[in-house]
Amino acid sequence: MKKQNEPGNPIKKGKTLIITCGICLAVFILAIAVLIVTFNNLITKHDQEMSGEICTIMTEKMNTAIDSMIATTAGVGAVLTAENFSTAAEAYDAIQETEVSDEHFLSMGFVDADKNIYATDTEKSEFKKWELLKTADLADPVSISVPYRSAICGQPVFTMFSRFGYGDGKQGWMFVTYRFDYLQKVAVTSSLGDNLDIGLVDSDSFNVIVCVTKDSRYIGSWTNTYLVLQDLDEKETGKFTSWMADMKKGEESIAVQYEYDGMDYTQFTTKIESMPGWYLVVRIPSSVLSSTMEHFKNHVINFVFVLLIIVFVLVFSMYRFNKHENELLEEISEHDPLTGLLNRRAFEMCLKQKVEAKKYFALIFFDVDHFKIVNDTLGHDIGDELLVKFSQILVSKLGKSGKIFRLGGDEFIGILDMDNQYDIDEKLRITLHEVHQITLSNSEGLIEKMSFSAGIARFPFDADEMDNLTKYADEALYNIKKNGRDGYCWYENLKKE
Repeated sequence: MKKQNEPGNPIKKGKTLIITCGICLAVFILAIAVLIVTFNNLITKHDQEMSGEICTIMTEKMNTAIDSMIATTAGVGAVLTAENFSTAAEAYDAIQETEVSDEHFLSMGFVDADKNIYATDTEKSEFKKWELLKTADLADPVSISVPYRSAICGQPVFTMFSRFGYGDGKQGWMFVTYRFDYLQKVAVTSSLGDNLDIGLVDSDSFNVIVCVTKDSRYIGSWTNTYLVLQDLDEKETGKFTSWMADMKKGEESIAVQYEYDGMDYTQFTTKIESMPGWYLVVRIPSSVLSSTMEHFKNHVINFVFVLLIIVFVLVFSMYRFNKHENELLEEISEHDPLTGLLNRRAFEMCLKQKVEAKKYFALIFFDVDHFKIVNDTLGHDIGDELLVKFSQILVSKLGKSGKIFRLGGDEFIGILDMDNQYDIDEKLRITLHEVHQITLSNSEGLIEKMSFSAGIARFPFDADEMDNLTKYADEALYNIKKNGRDGYCWYENLKKE
């Protein structure tokens, strides 16, 4: 079923992109000017600044990627809560039938209010091994585990938890496990070739996940900072130990220069805000920085336009990526997954906009008559089939005049533009006739003829603000249900009575 257009304020995408490109251009030009003017007298300081810029950019990219995953995880948790599953097991069964095309997605499962885990046996063993339930307790609204090597894929992964509600007010957690190679790809840069080492370090254990290094065989493997420390001479040990101590204290960014294995290195470390206790570390030979910048200085005029194009392409690509993620989250948060109709959140936004616009419209509350009986006698699958057919008829007969929403269960709402009542009367009569044609059956051959009840309030004639308008539409609906169902009632007629 085709989904209706979403309500919401328009985003000034073009203006945002122009501002972003302008800021990037200004920063780019300023950075080039500073590097050229200060290169000869500030080479040592420049080494630290250059590695720091690389580290900051990579950290921001990682934070952006992680924040996007956090937002997606929180959105999925909210959608699952809206489904109002009876148990976490029911939610787990439902999610297993969903295909996910994201190559970085590994698995999804649930933890109920009693800390029972709904996942594969392998995942359950990893919960125990990596104490992931402690991470789940930290979800506010989302928590993220430390990276760990998965027994499922043999590669580093991390797990995100989001709270979700089910049953009668119970609170559990849904979890999504992502492959770590997504963040590794974010960290990759070709600007310094094979001379750049990038890793993620845990400030508690000083374990390091290698993200970028000269030998590709080691990418994704684990090592430890103490292995470097034990090979340093006494002079360099003090610098390196001080760097580790600053990391333990939680410093935002730390720079250190040291000699290791006969080569001078500049190393810069930046805290990753989205992964508490973890840092991004960038290490590069000092000589490479100097020679790279000399080469850049000699050819800056030739490369400036190429680099500008690269910057704009990157900005535009990141903009498109973020736009896609935002659209995906909006799609998840504003639509009913069964019927494809807009949900309660979208209804409240749309109703507010219509009232503020002060144009004539009719607010219609629909209930499917005897829906509970259908569910009880024919089963929930047949009940779902009825809801889908009913929603299709509403959209077909009324959707061109406005928008149709599903609030949950058998409750539907229409917001229809209104030139006159006769037009809506005619459309509702046709809709009622179409609904009468719906027949449902199960394996036992049972058949039900369907109908609906509807209550209508007019804006601004019956009410000129939202609360009273919804109240009056509900009163009209109650009246028609009280008087036999299978029809509709205008609140205006109710007032006359």
